[in-house]
Amino acid sequence: MAGSAEGEHWRRFVADARGILDRDSVTEASLRAIGARMRHAADAIDARTIGGLKALHGSGSTSVVLHSDSPEGLTLVFSRFPPEAATPVHNHGTWGVVLVVEGQDHHVHWRRIDDGLNPGRAQLEVDADVVVSEGETVHWFGPPGDIHSQQGVGRPAYEFVLFGRNVMIHPRLYFDPRAGTVREALPQ
Repeated sequence: MAGSAEGEHWRRFVADARGILDRDSVTEASLRAIGARMRHAADAIDARTIGGLKALHGSGSTSVVLHSDSPEGLTLVFSRFPPEAATPVHNHGTWGVVLVVEGQDHHVHWRRIDDGLNPGRAQLEVDADVVVSEGETVHWFGPPGDIHSQQGVGRPAYEFVLFGRNVMIHPRLYFDPRAGTVREALPQ
């Protein structure tokens, strides 16, 4: 978790986000509003001072939880995505709002096109392929709309991500679009 002053700062941001969700639920407008509020909140933080990042996805990516209400509550994560390799294609089992605070994030959003009834198998197609620049946000809805991969462009991308639950303790799906496979695993 973040230090006490930073922790209080993020608790206030999460409380603001919760207020938006309580009023509007999870909609396009509410996720955009959370992104705007996150941009304002991040202006007061020097992201380069955030420590404690741990390996994620086995891809050189790293992250740290800055705030979590509970296992099923709002959770704020700070992440680093290197340019060398994209994360595996994965989901989080919930909605998310990303704010890139340094660098650029090559964010590929995927759509599952099979019926999900064949265990271990999945067919995906690219739904959106965008570069999210510093100060910009991107968001997704919960399953099945939460499948994506990320990669820094030319240098690492650093970002804050608010999730609808603590994605660091729940299993997620990892997809291999070329092989047409899917497996469930805890974040690595």
